[in-house]
Amino acid sequence: MTRTMLGLSLLATPMLAAYTSIITELEDYSFRPKFAPFVVKDYPSASGGKVIELPDGATVLTDTAIITDREVEVVFTTTETAVVNVRVHGLFADISRDSFFYSLDGGSFRTQNNVAPNVWDVYGTYYAYTTPGDHKLVILARETEALLDKVEINVIHGEIFLAAPALVVELESLSSQSSF
Repeated sequence: MTRTMLGLSLLATPMLAAYTSIITELEDYSFRPKFAPFVVKDYPSASGGKVIELPDGATVLTDTAIITDREVEVVFTTTETAVVNVRVHGLFADISRDSFFYSLDGGSFRTQNNVAPNVWDVYGTYYAYTTPGDHKLVILARETEALLDKVEINVIHGEIFLAAPALVVELESLSSQSSF
C-alpha cells in the first residue's frame, strides 16, 4: 500500500491484518549532521548492498550522556495509539564489536550487546506503547565495526508513515529559520 505524505510517496507494507510495517536503510541517513563518525560501507549481502558502522579506531563509548554525534534518527508517524515494535538488522563479528544504543521518543537508552557473531539477524527488538503522532527512534554507535543494515518498525493498530530522511532535514532547516 502506498501513501502520500507532504507530496512524497511512502511505502507501507501490511504484514498481517492488524500490522503495518516500514523498513528503512540506515545508510540513507548518512547526510544527517550527527551521523559521523559512522561511515557507509559496501557489503554485498546486506539489504541494499550497504551497511553503516563505527570504523575501527573510533572511540568506543559506554555512556550515552556524553555522546554528541554518531547517531541515526529515524522519524515516523503513527495514526493511532499503538504498540510499536522496532527491529534493527545487523551483523556483528564478535563480542567486542557487537553493540549499539537505541531509544524511542527520548526515553532511556537501551543497549544491544553480547550477540552471536557472524550471523545476519534482528537485534534490538523493542516494544513500546505510543500515542498518535510523530515519533523518533535514535540509534547511537557504541562499539567499532558493528555492522548495522536497516530498521524495521511495525505497528499494531493504525498505520505508520516514514518521514523521508531528506524531508526531515528540510523541515528542521525551515523551522530553525522561522520567526514564529
